[in-house]
Amino acid sequence: MDTATQVDVERRGSHAEVRLTKAQEVSFEAMHKLGWDIWFVRMTQRGPLAVLCRGEALCTVDHLGNASFTPTINLRSKG
Repeated sequence: MDTATQVDVERRGSHAEVRLTKAQEVSFEAMHKLGWDIWFVRMTQRGPLAVLCRGEALCTVDHLGNASFTPTINLRSKG
């Protein structure tokens, strides 16, 4: 496995590539075994913020690998 997982993200209509930190990669691998998938990655001042989904549930994983199952993120609406 690479030192960081590469994730294709959509950024305001264009495609970009973001690399998860090693800590995020470890957290995601464990959560993926439980049915979570990466929905998108948002770049923040602190680093990449991975947004995971499982059905209707959302979870964020910060650059340190800490998961929040009650995230306070604003999602853009389509339309």
